[in-house]
Amino acid sequence: MIRLSLPCAAAFLIVVAFTVAAPRLRPGGQPPPCDKPCAADSAWFPATPKPNFQKPNPDLDCDFYRPAWQYLLYLIQEETPGSGPRLLALDHPDNVFGRPAVSRFPEAKKGTLRLAPRVALSRDPLSGAEINQASSRGILVDPTTRRAVYYGVHFNEVFSKFLFDNGYNNVLSLANAPPDQEFPRGSAEIKTAWRILPPGDQGDGYLTVSATVSQLRTVGDAIVIDPTATEDRAVALLGIHVVFVLDGHPEFIWATFEHNNNAPELNQMRVEKPPGADPNAAVPVDPAKGWSLYRKGKKANECNQNNKGKNMILAADQTLTPVTDVFRQFHFGNDDEPCTIETLNRSVSDQITASLPQVKNEDARKRLAAMKNYSLRGAMWLNNPAYFREGVDFALLDEQDGNKKILGGDLQLSNAVIETFTQHWAAGTAQGRNSTFCFDCHRTMPQTLPGTAITLRALRLNVSQTLVQRYLHAAEAAKK
Repeated sequence: MIRLSLPCAAAFLIVVAFTVAAPRLRPGGQPPPCDKPCAADSAWFPATPKPNFQKPNPDLDCDFYRPAWQYLLYLIQEETPGSGPRLLALDHPDNVFGRPAVSRFPEAKKGTLRLAPRVALSRDPLSGAEINQASSRGILVDPTTRRAVYYGVHFNEVFSKFLFDNGYNNVLSLANAPPDQEFPRGSAEIKTAWRILPPGDQGDGYLTVSATVSQLRTVGDAIVIDPTATEDRAVALLGIHVVFVLDGHPEFIWATFEHNNNAPELNQMRVEKPPGADPNAAVPVDPAKGWSLYRKGKKANECNQNNKGKNMILAADQTLTPVTDVFRQFHFGNDDEPCTIETLNRSVSDQITASLPQVKNEDARKRLAAMKNYSLRGAMWLNNPAYFREGVDFALLDEQDGNKKILGGDLQLSNAVIETFTQHWAAGTAQGRNSTFCFDCHRTMPQTLPGTAITLRALRLNVSQTLVQRYLHAAEAAKK
């Protein structure tokens, strides 16, 4: 759990209407009792077994959160000493579909982390130009290093096998997929966000690996991704989506983690009526402390600013101006029972500490110790998986009839480093939602490539945006 500093007394009168106090502690500094605590299994430490993705109890949020933590711990550990984190052995989409003619990601052999700048999210697919242009929808620029934040994507072996078994590695065959076909239990997509470490920075307190990253270049007034120009760099993990299918939940469980020092929270506890504190206020989010991706005293209206269309400057050393200051808008996705997540995070951290003396390999011990500095920020799923059908916009359906409680988990969930620019909240209308959370983008609706007539019909498999993007751009290339 991240505990945020309260504003100093001098600033308190300014921000009292803006910030929300941290939860009150009992005497002795202990948090209040939790009605629905969640604990990590002691069998996960120090060597974590792979989760079996069993059917969760729909009344226990803990049953959705625990597999996320277990799978993350499993993925950062090695199969054999010296082999590196299991995460790096998973398939990149290029390993499954082949490398496309236009790609944001650099070419690299399997087992090498390949990274590209993260383009700001939208519920609509990327156009071809946006795949190349990092500045088209804006990118997160790390205020500490002044480098773009880079991201990667992986499929686990169940996901990849499903694609190969059904011939979807030839992604155009997705056009003939049965509309009601679903990803099998245990399928997973892993999306990661990384900081480029400056020379000499060991990334203490972070999970660190080596990666091949796409460089940027300036073309006219635009800064674009140049996947033919790469560099090998040490990178540190800032955030990660662990997205997986549990038995009976083919919609995927959308869980997300962040490093504890990423950013302050605008709302430090649940708010009954989102958005709570005004994200556009000219008031510091944290006047007392600087964070990894937030410079002390930066006002809310100066943060999470999409640099799309701005006059960005790329220097010869790949640093960028301006940088991005970040806050996380909601506390654990505005969960109504945040202590369930808090107790699980605390349980994982405590058991890591207790088990570290058993880990004899220095690299493995360092990786496991680093995980104490990460927290589950929440997860989303469908309360009733019967709503998982083709042609459904789950978030809009939930907004139109809140009594059905279609969406489960943390309804205002965003990762501050993967969804930096889409954390805003606005109530939807019959014409569509203005917010952009997990199920706003991950739908089973038909998907069309902007500016073209190329469409992928309504499929349950469309919940994977990676799969949708690959199909649309392959179909576009096939027409040329």
